[in-house]
Amino acid sequence: MIDDETRAKIRRLHYAEHWRVGTIAAQLGLHHDTVRRALGKRKVVSLRVCPSKLDPYKDFIHKALEEYPRLRATRLYDMVVARGFEGSVTIVRRYARRIRPSGGREAFLRLNTLPGEQAQVDWGQLRPRRGRQRQTDAVVLRNDRGCCPGGKRRSSRT
Repeated sequence: MIDDETRAKIRRLHYAEHWRVGTIAAQLGLHHDTVRRALGKRKVVSLRVCPSKLDPYKDFIHKALEEYPRLRATRLYDMVVARGFEGSVTIVRRYARRIRPSGGREAFLRLNTLPGEQAQVDWGQLRPRRGRQRQTDAVVLRNDRGCCPGGKRRSSRT
């Protein structure tokens, strides 16, 4: 931000002395965008808005996506072509991506526990490969190694 005194000096140098923006910026040690902002001159890029081939079908696409949010853009394209659309599938894809209701990401909670605070239990069935043809039910208890005797982990090395 510049103060009012500097803004007045910039305006005087530009309008009364006819200095260029770059010269004022170099003389006062300011950025040229700061000088332009003080003068009220900003580069304005005007975009020409052209009518799209898709304009007559946008209401239909919007209603279809509200009713069926998982509908693919290629299927939407087929539906609007059946109604007389003569554009490409890319136009429909871009528009559908822009207006499609966002599903968001599924939230999950990462659990960080200290040793001995949590255990997991799974149920399963064991089927022998050879020998008896009998199936056995099993309960598998997995602990986070915090409850081993003495609180020490067994070494896998011998």
